[in-house]
Amino acid sequence: MKRGIVGLLGMMLLLGAPGVWADPPEHAKAKQAENAERQAERAAQRDARKAEEEWQRERRKAREEAERERRKAQKEREREVEARDREAKQEAEERRRDAEHRREEAVKEAEARDREAEREAAEARRDAEERRREAQKEAEARAEQARKQAKEVEPPR
Repeated sequence: MKRGIVGLLGMMLLLGAPGVWADPPEHAKAKQAENAERQAERAAQRDARKAEEEWQRERRKAREEAERERRKAQKEREREVEARDREAKQEAEERRRDAEHRREEAVKEAEARDREAEREAAEARRDAEERRREAQKEAEARAEQARKQAKEVEPPR
């Protein structure tokens, strides 16, 4: 029991229970003022910390927003570049098709000219053959005529 009471009194002394460790009134007022000052200081520090955290949050939000805007602008630039690349590719494909078409047309025209030249050459060969036959017939006819004349001039033996 003795130990319990002594322990209780010791706790009361440590905790500063009223009546056990009595402070003079001016000391209590000074202590109260000191406590109030410490509380105000802690409140000011807490407010400053909260303001700093809020400022950091705002900065982070602003940075994230700027980063989002930068990525958005980058994507837009990439889309524009891709669109220009697609257009250039389409134009190149159209030019290639046009060149292919012109080449095919030129080949067709050349083939048509070749066929026409071949037809004209065949016609010229036929005409030449016809003229050769006519010339041969005329030569044979002249030779026959010359033989007949020679027979008429020359008396038979």
